[in-house]
Amino acid sequence: MSTATQTPPPSQRTLQEKIEHLGDLVRDPESDLGSDELPHLPELIDDWYNTDVDVTKEEFHQRILRVFKDSKHEQVYNGVMAQLPGETRKVLEAFIQGDKTADEAGKAIKEVAPLELGVSGASSHIQTFSMMAQQVTAPTRTKGKETKDLTFQNWGRTVKNTPTVTYYPETVAEIIEIVRDAVAKNKGIRVAGFRHSWAPVFGRSNKDGQSTNGDVLISTLTETNASRLPNLTSVPTNLFQPKNTELNAINIIRDPKFVGAPALKNGRKYVQVGTATTNEKFRRWCIDTGNVTLPMNIIEVEITFGGSNATICHGAGINNPTLSDLVRRIDYIDVNGQERFVNMSDPTLLKAASGCFGLLGVVTYITFECDAMCTAVMRPVKLDVIDAIPPPPEMKDSDIPAALRQKRTKAQKDDAVREFERRANEDFYAEWFWFPYSQQVWVNTWKTDTDTKNVVNYPSNAKTLYQVASTAIMNMAQEIGKHIHALQVAPQTQTSLLSWLAVKNFDDVKGTNKSIRTLLPNALHFQRGVQNIRVRNLEVEMALDSKKGKPNERDYTNVRRAWWDVIKTCYANAKTSPMRMPMEMRIMGSSEVTLAPQRGNKLGTCAIGILTLEAVSDIWVPYAQQVLDKWTSYKTNDGKPVVVKPHWAKEWYMYKVGGKPWMEKLVQEDYKEEIAEFQTLMAAIGKKHGWTLGDIKRTFSNDVLDNTFLGGVATSKPSQQAAKSEKMVQVQVHEVPVDAVSEDPVPKTYCQVVMFSYDSTGTGGALGPTQIRLLHLLPAKDSTNPIACRLQVVAFEESPVYEALSYCWGDSTQLHGIKCNNEAFQVTENLFSALQHLRNEHMERTLWIDAICINQNDLEERQSQVKLMKDIYTKSARVVIWLGPDPASDRVNHLFEILQTSPNLPDPQLSKRERTFFEMNVFDADRWHQDEETASSKVPDEIKNGFVIPNEAKKSAIAVLSRPWWTRIWTVQEMVLAPSTIIMCGHLSAPASDVRRACADILMHAVNDAFDAGDDDDLLSFGDLFDDPNGTLYMARMRTHPSVSTKMELGKLLRFLRWLKAKDPRDKVYGSLGIAASTYGIEPDYTISTVECYTQATFNIISGSRSLDIFGALRRPSCIETTLAGLPSWVPD
Repeated sequence: MSTATQTPPPSQRTLQEKIEHLGDLVRDPESDLGSDELPHLPELIDDWYNTDVDVTKEEFHQRILRVFKDSKHEQVYNGVMAQLPGETRKVLEAFIQGDKTADEAGKAIKEVAPLELGVSGASSHIQTFSMMAQQVTAPTRTKGKETKDLTFQNWGRTVKNTPTVTYYPETVAEIIEIVRDAVAKNKGIRVAGFRHSWAPVFGRSNKDGQSTNGDVLISTLTETNASRLPNLTSVPTNLFQPKNTELNAINIIRDPKFVGAPALKNGRKYVQVGTATTNEKFRRWCIDTGNVTLPMNIIEVEITFGGSNATICHGAGINNPTLSDLVRRIDYIDVNGQERFVNMSDPTLLKAASGCFGLLGVVTYITFECDAMCTAVMRPVKLDVIDAIPPPPEMKDSDIPAALRQKRTKAQKDDAVREFERRANEDFYAEWFWFPYSQQVWVNTWKTDTDTKNVVNYPSNAKTLYQVASTAIMNMAQEIGKHIHALQVAPQTQTSLLSWLAVKNFDDVKGTNKSIRTLLPNALHFQRGVQNIRVRNLEVEMALDSKKGKPNERDYTNVRRAWWDVIKTCYANAKTSPMRMPMEMRIMGSSEVTLAPQRGNKLGTCAIGILTLEAVSDIWVPYAQQVLDKWTSYKTNDGKPVVVKPHWAKEWYMYKVGGKPWMEKLVQEDYKEEIAEFQTLMAAIGKKHGWTLGDIKRTFSNDVLDNTFLGGVATSKPSQQAAKSEKMVQVQVHEVPVDAVSEDPVPKTYCQVVMFSYDSTGTGGALGPTQIRLLHLLPAKDSTNPIACRLQVVAFEESPVYEALSYCWGDSTQLHGIKCNNEAFQVTENLFSALQHLRNEHMERTLWIDAICINQNDLEERQSQVKLMKDIYTKSARVVIWLGPDPASDRVNHLFEILQTSPNLPDPQLSKRERTFFEMNVFDADRWHQDEETASSKVPDEIKNGFVIPNEAKKSAIAVLSRPWWTRIWTVQEMVLAPSTIIMCGHLSAPASDVRRACADILMHAVNDAFDAGDDDDLLSFGDLFDDPNGTLYMARMRTHPSVSTKMELGKLLRFLRWLKAKDPRDKVYGSLGIAASTYGIEPDYTISTVECYTQATFNIISGSRSLDIFGALRRPSCIETTLAGLPSWVPD
């Protein structure tokens, strides 16, 4: 136990001495810090620093939380805990009480049920959530996804304005409507996601004397997900994820033409990401589905890609550029409300567009080039401050703060420098963290491994619990400081407490041979939950210098100066402690993006930043200015000023460099050439897409961007821009035929089911002329697991390998939910059952299924895909015919059971009378077997003569042919065009040829047996088996013969297949085109009515065939419904 008199002055105390002194104050009855304010803390401190007592990380978290819980300022504990959802709070309470271990609690948080919140499904978002320290104007709600006069604040609380309307779109179509409406009303538009930026890159300031800025804000996240704390997006459950929309979809791009770049190899892929996609959703997708990864990213998982890309964010690693450098295509809605894109077909333009602060327009999708999945081999360590990043050579030991000073020999110092430079130069990822007054630096540098086996989920269950708990602990610690007078007057002590608590959550493998092997996306986002502590943040990007006389070798002396200048400035201001959160430093590469602060840094970049709590903003800026003055004073080895530029998303606008506003220096000096280049490139894009720099300045800019990147650009007049936009809108208007209006062009049976954002499945919604979507059915060992799949866009030129499913859609009122691309998708009971039986236990199964792979609500896509039906089935590996589930219900299982023995059945020997009966009641016997005199059989005559077909076999053959699949028009060509075919019924399957042969043999034997018995009743009973008033069974029996594959003249084919059913009557024509000898120029067109379809088809057939045979179909069979109203008398229906 220490005492207050034994410790040195505050400025010279180590962090341990500061914490022990805090414990002494709590224990001392004479101090101003009462023991009931931080109860149990002295005992925890004593145990933690006692080498004879083992305080595990689990025990530490439990005990420190009990300190706050048992404090007389219990409102702090209760207030922070109240921010957590009920189930998560209960789990954390159970952990604090010792009823759950950290691992059990972490697992419980991952599995927390959404019942208490009144939501359902795996992808829900909370509609009500307590706000922490947030004051906003009460909004006025209007209909739809919009809010009027809602005060906007960024995450860092440095920007505040009030848009006239805040929209929360979920589709591209909604964004188009918003843009066109805003332009027509002369309103500006800015977009925000998680709002995790400190710079004024959001909306314009409120107009003088008015309560709003008169503009529009598009928020890609709801207020719950964007502005309320705590945010639990990082908690490993689907409960707190933003809902799935078009704007946060993720898709692999298979066609390199989409990005205008060469095809990728070695597992690398182009991945299209909606701008509303959070890093957490992308992290999960990369691991669960994509098997790819970005080589670097920002740490926070709550941030959207739209925000991190617009402001040119980055990660770490000497060979890694910015996120914007990885962009291969940008899709956006321009000032005229048009969908546009910029891709690698003009890489120079893309360098401007990929990091343009939203000036291009409303960006909807970003396509990145991603690497193959790999493993991060993490070895995080806590090193002494003087060893982690050694002081610069000119710094004397006496200049090192006393609390950090340690004796080191010259050899030890040299070794420390070499190790620091090795990490910076060689490790794939490199970053360093120092918390104020700590004796140690957390060093997180590591390499990668292509072997993705033997990896752990990181963070683990226990680590998940610690991160949730640590967020609560840090918030409690800073909140309780507002209630304890002794801490208010001792900011250094309060800051020390925060640092002591923070570093407990960082892993340390120092002194062991252990490493943490986890998939790269997990390592990139190693720290979860940090967004729940609001901070201020100044970060600069500093060009790495070269060694004197060695232009290709890096000199890290200025990096060490920058690091230690922060430490010295922190101690120099210890009395008020403006810096209460860590210093962070990352070594990274250069950039090719036009406005990137790393651009031109040939040897790489040092990204260094300082943070503090938002609660001490009033004393922050003067302190940060001191640090910035140090950073901007350095010289290169050639005597030139070191290039220092701001991270555009962080703080920079309020600071000065060289005595004048930093913004002024950036525009007039540091970015003078880059801004001119940016304007030239943006103008070139605008020329191609029909807008000007003046247009985007009026619509998509703000006060600050007007005077930086668009400085000198004249704003276009409202009338000019509105007229241009109106003209573009008018182009989109199409006349709709009157008779087409009376009939729903999309079958209602599909409309009731298909509610899915196909616009995000890989090509922006528009499939190319040779492209189709394939469905990857994800494996599941347990048949009761939910069905999950993902869609992939491929072109036939890629020679994709897949199976095509042929099935009957079924009853659209009986729906089941599946997950497709992590979105809800409803299918009928029959298709759901098919997917259950098709799913493999261990491997994905690649399928083409029309109802899922074609957007049935998109007429243009639907008819273009129908044109590809022939290729889809012909080029498939095989066709799977799904007859339905439950083969035992109607004895279908018996047929499959005898398939193995049916080849050994003796050939049926039908007499003339038997043959006549068979052909009248069943089908043409000649189509199945040769004449008796040419027929051969391996079965002896004595067996032939005594053979009697079992009755169960007869019923099973009829049952197979009576399944609804045989009644569907599309299944004809699906079977005919298939290179090979299997038939499935429930868990049973067999080649279609075997099923056909078995049905024919069994039925012919049945006729033979009935005649041999000589009993008319038997013959009548046999005939009753084929009682088929609707013609369905007859059609099925006819279709089982191979002659159906022979191409028929279209008119004959239509008459032949008229018995079959179609959900859309037009498919009676279009469903036969793939196997007709000639289509006579008929193409699928779902914009015309059924009457038009039948009339045009009849006319084309008569003209093309020069025959009137089609009139033979004018006699309508009894199974066909009444003639369509308005159908000409000469047109068959």
